[in-house]
Amino acid sequence: MVQIDLPYILDFYPQESEEQTQIHKFFTNLKSGKLTTTKCTKCGTVLWQPRIVCRECLSDELEWIDLPTTGKLYAFTQVNAGAAITLEKDVPFCIGVVELDDVGIKILSRIDNAKYEDLDFDMPVKMKVVENEDGRVMYRFEPVK
Repeated sequence: MVQIDLPYILDFYPQESEEQTQIHKFFTNLKSGKLTTTKCTKCGTVLWQPRIVCRECLSDELEWIDLPTTGKLYAFTQVNAGAAITLEKDVPFCIGVVELDDVGIKILSRIDNAKYEDLDFDMPVKMKVVENEDGRVMYRFEPVK
């Protein structure tokens, strides 16, 4: 198999440095195991995914808050084909909607260390941090054992 350097547009993982994104603090926090997002200090809206402007009142007065790293599986499916170009080697894999504990926020995530037939609605899950070879990070969830 030939290794190909992908152009950024085909790269599944976002750029994470301060020079490349205004939400770089999300990735810095994630590297230390914390799931965070932004909250508007003007209207109180908690924003998922992290943003630089509030979707409700358009204020840019935001603060970073911690989110739970545990939750329950709200919905799930298995990807058998049509995965993004950097993920086709992982097929089949599961993805799901995780409802975070105590905050009611639902986030989409890959579900690791589980087969589709072993997943169930309301199954407890916990976040894990996955690091790419180049040091970039992403969150995923896995069943609590």
